[in-house]
Amino acid sequence: MRGVEQPVNPCNWRFCDPLVSYHLKSSTFGFADAHADRRKWMDERTLEFIQTNKENPASHSGMDTATPDNEDLHWLVQHFWSKERGLR
Repeated sequence: MRGVEQPVNPCNWRFCDPLVSYHLKSSTFGFADAHADRRKWMDERTLEFIQTNKENPASHSGMDTATPDNEDLHWLVQHFWSKERGLR
């Protein structure tokens, strides 16, 4: 996939799109190969991001703060970038 910058510097990783958390501080993701995976959000910054989006849905685009060492963002990168991109 061309034109998509790889998130190689974990200090610059940030949330841009809103996340949901309907069940016990977690979200479920569906993948193209038909498997699903549940992620329990662990980092307080992730939970704060989710709560802010819940309380004010119009705010989701405005939360563009880097969250270095965020284990939830690390999980997302591990699960959404392919092996061919060299990040797994």
